Amino acid sequence: TSAAATSGAAVRSVAIQHLAVVGAGQMGAGIGALAAQQGMQVTFKEINEPASQAGAQRVTQLLDKQQSRGRLSASDSQLVRQRCQFTTRWEELAECDAAIEAVLEVDSVKRDVFQHLDRCLPAQSLLVSNTSSLSVTRMAMATKRREKVAGLHFFHPVDRMELVEVVRTELTDESTVAKLLELVRRLGKTPIVTSDKPGFLVNRVLFPYLGEAVRMVAEGYDIATIDRELKRFGMPMGPLELIDQVGIDIASHVANSLASVQADAEVPVTFLADMAQRKWLGKKTGIGFYDWSKGRRPNAKLTVQSTTTDSSGQFEEDGLTAISRRLVYPMLNEAVHCLDELVVTEPWMVDLGMVLGTGFAPMHGGPLRLIDAIGAAVVCRNMNALEQKYGQRFAPAQGLQTMAGRQQSFYQVGNSNPLNEESNDEPRYTPEA
Repeated sequence: TSAAATSGAAVRSVAIQHLAVVGAGQMGAGIGALAAQQGMQVTFKEINEPASQAGAQRVTQLLDKQQSRGRLSASDSQLVRQRCQFTTRWEELAECDAAIEAVLEVDSVKRDVFQHLDRCLPAQSLLVSNTSSLSVTRMAMATKRREKVAGLHFFHPVDRMELVEVVRTELTDESTVAKLLELVRRLGKTPIVTSDKPGFLVNRVLFPYLGEAVRMVAEGYDIATIDRELKRFGMPMGPLELIDQVGIDIASHVANSLASVQADAEVPVTFLADMAQRKWLGKKTGIGFYDWSKGRRPNAKLTVQSTTTDSSGQFEEDGLTAISRRLVYPMLNEAVHCLDELVVTEPWMVDLGMVLGTGFAPMHGGPLRLIDAIGAAVVCRNMNALEQKYGQRFAPAQGLQTMAGRQQSFYQVGNSNPLNEESNDEPRYTPEA
C-alpha cells in the first residue's frame, strides 16, 4: 500500500477512464468485464469478427455468472454491457487512456500488438502486458514510449484471484507505476510491484515446487500421496492437481521460460513437454496427472510405483515430512533468491504475493515467515543435506546463508501475520551487495 500512497492524490485526477483490451479470451474478457463493472469504458479489440463475437459472449457469460450469484443486479449488468464495445479495428482504440494486451504468450505476437498500439493510441496512454512469463522490456523496446510500458499480471480466474503483479521495467517511469497501482486498487485487487525478471515473483517461487513434484513423479512417487502430503502441510491443493487445473501446456511454457534461471530444470521441462505433446493437458482435456473425465473429483491416472519415504534422520527437525520438505524447501529458497535479486524489495511482498497468488499455506504466513519459524540456520543446514542428496538445485541461496550466519530473521519478533498492515514487524533483510 505504501508504494502508491505518496502519489495517490496526483494520480486520481488523471485516472484511467477508457481502457482498451486486446484479446478477449478468458483473461482479456475477465479483465475487461471487471473494469467495466468499476465504471470504465472498455473497448475490446479482436483479430476478426468471429473472435470478437466469441469475446462478447464470454463477457456476457461472466456478467451473467455475477448476476446469478447476487453480486450484480440486472440493471447494473445492463449498464456494464453498455460500457463494453467490441471491434476488429485498431483505429477504434484511438481515444483510450491505456491498453492491456492479453493475446497469445508468444513474444513476436505481443511485440506486434505493442507496435500497433504505439501507433494508434495517444502519446500519453499506457501500454500494458498481461504476460505471465515473457519479457515486458522486450515489448517496451518495440514502442516509442518505453517509459509508459509495464506489466499487469492478473491471475486466473480474474474475478476471484486477489493478487496482481505490477511489473516495472528499468525504463518504466514513476507516473506509470503509480497509475497502474491506482487502477489495480480500483479493480478491487491487491498489487505488488515486481521487477521484470523471468517469472516475476509468484511463478518464479512456485515453479521450483511444481517442478520438483513432476520430478518425483518421474522417479516413481505416487501422485495422490504427493498431493495429500502438501494439502496436509496447508496448501489448498497438491502441486500435481494444481498443474492439471492450470493446464499442462501453460505449465510447460512457463517451465521453459524459467529454465534459464533455475538449476536442473531439464527433467520437469521434458516431462511436461511430453505430456503436452500427448494432449494430456489436465482438466481441460479430461486427462493429465489425474483422470478428470468423470467430473470434478480427480482420480490418479498415471501408473507409478510407490516409493518409501526417507527416514534416514539426516535432517534437523522442521515440522515437515520427507515429501513436504523436498517440495516446500525449493519455494523457501527461491523466495530468498527473489530478494537477493531485487525481484521485490521487501520480505512482506514475497509473503503477501505467495499467500494471495498461490494460496501458500496461510497458517504459515508465507515462505519467509516459515523460514523465520523454523530458523534460518536449520533451513540452511537442511538445504545443504537436500543438495547432497538430490543435487545443485537445492544449494541454499546466498541470502539464506547470510541470515543463518548472522542468526537473524526476516522479520523482528512481533505480529506474525504478513497480511496485517498494522504489524509492527520491521523487516531486517538486506541483500548482499
